[in-house]
Amino acid sequence: MKFGIHNSSWLDRPDSAEAFEAVKAKAQLAEDHGFVWFSVLDHMIQIPRIGAPDEPFLEGWTVLSALAAVTTRIRLATLCTAVGYRNPAHLAKITASVDLISRGRMTLGIGAGFFEDEYKQYGWPFPPQPATRIRQMEEAVQLILKMWTEPRTTSAPGISTSRMQSSNRSRCKSPVRR
Repeated sequence: MKFGIHNSSWLDRPDSAEAFEAVKAKAQLAEDHGFVWFSVLDHMIQIPRIGAPDEPFLEGWTVLSALAAVTTRIRLATLCTAVGYRNPAHLAKITASVDLISRGRMTLGIGAGFFEDEYKQYGWPFPPQPATRIRQMEEAVQLILKMWTEPRTTSAPGISTSRMQSSNRSRCKSPVRR
């Protein structure tokens, strides 16, 4: 059995300016004690039942990039990235970049998204039907995999979401470990 630690809040110290130092200390402690992975939320605001909506919050991918530079063995992950927060081609590039910085220790946790208030606060469209969001997630995964494996990428067959369609994307750097 393998164990990991998930960081669900940035309020470990009284001064919110110390949020990264706190998460860095947690990740390094987890690594030093043999945990296999360390994950962070990929939200822009705190989610219900975890913390207050106005608590200070760091952006997950930025944190993972920084953690990649200050850890050496522990796998890093998002738990999880909603496909509605970023263009999937951009997400493929971000993930591959963090994987390169971490020397192959990045795991992409991807989900369909659920927190309508967050979508609204950031001006993102929120499809009300879960089936629509799940279809968008499936399409995003297809496109991300193509971006990592093919020299030139157009939209995956059956892609219906306009923000995922493209005429001819260059391949992004493949993750070190897929």
